[in-house]
Amino acid sequence: MTGTARLQGGLAALAERIAGRPRTGPDSSRPSLDEVLAEPGVWQWGLQHELLDLVESHLGLPVRYHGADLRREDATARTIGVRQWHRDQEDHRMFKVLVWLNDVDLDGGPFEYVSRRHTDRLVRSLRYVTGFVSDEAMRAQVPESQWRQATGPRWTAVVADTRAVFHRAMPPRREDRYSVTFSYTSRTPMTTLPVPPATPQQRELATSGLDDRQRACLPRTFLR
Repeated sequence: MTGTARLQGGLAALAERIAGRPRTGPDSSRPSLDEVLAEPGVWQWGLQHELLDLVESHLGLPVRYHGADLRREDATARTIGVRQWHRDQEDHRMFKVLVWLNDVDLDGGPFEYVSRRHTDRLVRSLRYVTGFVSDEAMRAQVPESQWRQATGPRWTAVVADTRAVFHRAMPPRREDRYSVTFSYTSRTPMTTLPVPPATPQQRELATSGLDDRQRACLPRTFLR
């Protein structure tokens, strides 16, 4: 896909920046939106037409792009937040691309999930609507041998519909995990996470050089 070299350069710079930041909790760190937007090769990579075509084919509806979420998951081994089992609730279908920014093995906090078949059964048996499911409750329903982990070397990409399957970020135990997630829903999602209004400078950085289709995919905060 075009722009990969520029993407990798921007991601490496952002990862290096947050690597040196103090560990103030809650077990993860992110660059600011201003820092991410200052790397257009990162932010706008998720708006390539080839990728939008793929996402739209999966969703069956026009796409809303929610940006690039880069983070460091600290190797605390604690099972908190999204390190617990859950399904994303923003829309009926979702599309996410996760990219590992360092080598990720079983002790490094990989993406962990169970199959769609297990997920559908769990939703019924647990009467699940939203929230987190403990390891103990998951283990009682699905044998741990059928939990699947997406490991891989640096630059491995993981594609998932995080509405369709129960999943989590496994707690890193040996070393911190660095990743970026490009997220998509339809333009009329069931719910969205609250975000502060974009500043004029942020809107300019987010929209610079985009065509009409790409602009239409941006969150409304960047289009006011």
